[in-house]
Amino acid sequence: LQLKTLLQQNHTKGSEVEQKRTQLLALQTDMERDQQQLKNWLVMQFTKVNNLRDRLPPPLAKQWQIMLQETDLAVASEGDKLALLLSLFIKLNEFDQRIAFVQSTIVTPDQHEKLVKQLYLGIARGWYISLDGQEVFEGLATDQGWIWQKNDALQPGDISAAIAMVEQQTEAAFIRLPLQINHNDALLNIEVGHE
Repeated sequence: LQLKTLLQQNHTKGSEVEQKRTQLLALQTDMERDQQQLKNWLVMQFTKVNNLRDRLPPPLAKQWQIMLQETDLAVASEGDKLALLLSLFIKLNEFDQRIAFVQSTIVTPDQHEKLVKQLYLGIARGWYISLDGQEVFEGLATDQGWIWQKNDALQPGDISAAIAMVEQQTEAAFIRLPLQINHNDALLNIEVGHE
């Protein structure tokens, strides 16, 4: 009788242990599946980041490039990759929410380097004026990347006035900056696919 009771208790405890073991295996399988889904999602997001980078205003694209070069994605943990994605999109949002002024060297449409003053209105539009105040170009994001193009309606004085206001050299006032409407504007897709 004692032997039967002892065997039954062992069988019950064995069943409980087996049940716990099965639950832990199921949990481990779920965690491994979730980990693989996260890895696949991260690969997809960094592909989108690389596709988007060329369409950003050059100063922001350069910031992204530096941030991406600082992290070796091949060996980075998923947590580090998520932190990098968050940092990239914070920079994008900050740039998009303000008027930015930058003085830097650009490559002109005829492939010459030129020092210019640049004015950006969010991530989709920008203008530059040469330091001598003679050349003005309009920049815009397209599906083929960021481009600088001539806009004959754009006057150097307009861009100079806008830059002076941003630099707080003159009092703020309303000004008009002509925009060329690009047929790609309606099609430009800056979706990043957050799920």
